[in-house]
Amino acid sequence: MAQSGLNKEKIKEYEKLKESIIKNSFDPVAKEICSWDKEKAFRLTDYHFNTWIEIHGSIIDIYHKSYYWRSLLFLFFNSLFKEIYWIQLFFLWGNYRVINSNLRYILEEMALGYYIDHEFSTSDLDAKMEKAKEIDEKGVYGWNLLKLVLTDMGINENSKLENIKNIFWKPFHSYAHPKPIKLLEVSEIDPKSTVIDSFNEYFAEDCLSHIDASFDFVYSFIIFSFPDIIERLKKKGQFTNKRFKKLSPLAFSLINKYK
Repeated sequence: MAQSGLNKEKIKEYEKLKESIIKNSFDPVAKEICSWDKEKAFRLTDYHFNTWIEIHGSIIDIYHKSYYWRSLLFLFFNSLFKEIYWIQLFFLWGNYRVINSNLRYILEEMALGYYIDHEFSTSDLDAKMEKAKEIDEKGVYGWNLLKLVLTDMGINENSKLENIKNIFWKPFHSYAHPKPIKLLEVSEIDPKSTVIDSFNEYFAEDCLSHIDASFDFVYSFIIFSFPDIIERLKKKGQFTNKRFKKLSPLAFSLINKYK
């Protein structure tokens, strides 16, 4: 399809950008992390960027624009393209705290889009914007919002929700608000990172796990909301292979439970 050609051009552009980042960056942190495991160092551009392109392109190819352009979730997903670029740069510069804070914003934004789309499915985009404002004023955000979305998707067992909350949300949430104990933890593991950004394998691995988990939720929100793309995604190897199952297990299960 025409979209696949567009995807190839975008991928080529990003490959050039990635090479430029490695070649032209004078930041010692970036140079150090560029010598790290390449699959991890450039997971944003090599994995999440390509996943975004295929999902986004599938929605545009399969759904009519009058449908997806009144979706608040799709509007937020559309803007994720530039966020991936910035998260990749911050990752290369070792600014893990900013990444984690930004990921929390993205995840809540996407959860809000999902919730509004499903609760007010017949409304146009302007009306959905107003509803989003009302939801925000009522204080429905954070874990309460994410829990509503997960429950709507069928993840409603208390044990599973508690696991997600305790294993993912609570540690993830700790980066979004001032916590002296977090600064103490960082200073004990890597003292210089409290003064200047620096590459630290422990924090890099931890940040990558948050990136993968956050985007897994994002992909799942989109796939659940635009189910007609599932058959197309199943025909693409990148959505059925071991890597996708490992890095995006929730989205993988959604795609493969449909026969």
